Amino acid sequence: MTSDGTTAPPEGRLIRSVRERAIPKISIRSAAARIRISPEHWGNIERGYKSVSAGGSPQKVEASAELLAKMAAAVGVTPEQLETEGQRPDAARAL
Repeated sequence: MTSDGTTAPPEGRLIRSVRERAIPKISIRSAAARIRISPEHWGNIERGYKSVSAGGSPQKVEASAELLAKMAAAVGVTPEQLETEGQRPDAARAL
């Protein structure tokens, strides 16, 4: 659960876990640069939401299968992990 009470989606938790366990650890900035997206967008996808203006509710963020497959490949997630742990068979097929 995140600091604001929301829960990251399974695919976000998987990507983050693999990224952080990599040796050496892969930073969000480095991972995002590998697939040419902003570090902010990468983090939003891992968390499953993006912050909005002060006082507003977080806005849900879900990556397309293609983008999620690129993120997975950038950090070493396998199609099998993406399908089972990440619960995104669509992205597993794209990977």
